[in-house]
Amino acid sequence: MDYKLIAAVGLGVIAGAFLLIWAIVQVRDRIGNPVVKDALTQLLYLLDEQCDNMEIPAKRAQAIIAIQQLLGWRRLFLPTVVVGFVLDLIVKIMRKTGIPDLHQEDKNENCN
Repeated sequence: MDYKLIAAVGLGVIAGAFLLIWAIVQVRDRIGNPVVKDALTQLLYLLDEQCDNMEIPAKRAQAIIAIQQLLGWRRLFLPTVVVGFVLDLIVKIMRKTGIPDLHQEDKNENCN
């Protein structure tokens, strides 16, 4: 197994996913069609929910175990610290990419 190829493909997939998320956020912010904007908002809400789940220690631990089991099936072992770091990095980058914290928007609408 060529670990450099696996790492390159993995990084390419992650970079492509972030580029796609960034594009969705940009389209959502600039589009005038309310039907499309609503659909993109729902998609971003699902992504925001996944980011929020990674902030809950029990759900984060479940995600780490699931990733380790998936990698273990391919006889590739990564320590819990590494998997946890990658998950935290992905969530942080997703927040920086521009995924709005839609829960905060809901709270602001309820206050007004």
